[in-house]
Amino acid sequence: MLQVPSSVADLTNPETRADIDKYIYSPSAPAEERVKLFKLAWDVVGSEFAGRHHQYEMFYAGAPFVVKGYAFRNYGFDGALGDIDAFLSSYDLDGAITR
Repeated sequence: MLQVPSSVADLTNPETRADIDKYIYSPSAPAEERVKLFKLAWDVVGSEFAGRHHQYEMFYAGAPFVVKGYAFRNYGFDGALGDIDAFLSSYDLDGAITR
């Protein structure tokens, strides 16, 4: 949950600016910079555009359970397992010292 002023008028109004400076205070950044950061964060995660984009990314290839099932059924397990077996067999144990 992000609490930010509803408009730039709140930052320019002397009556509300004092409250913004008091309640959105940080030792590392002035209230105006924090409001900008909070507005950016809201645009990334909470705005209508962000919500639509998130839905698009989740479902553009289909429902997640369908996509995962397709990937599992069509993955080339034999090739990957063969690569692992080839890698493991490449270890040379002839010169190993036993203790």
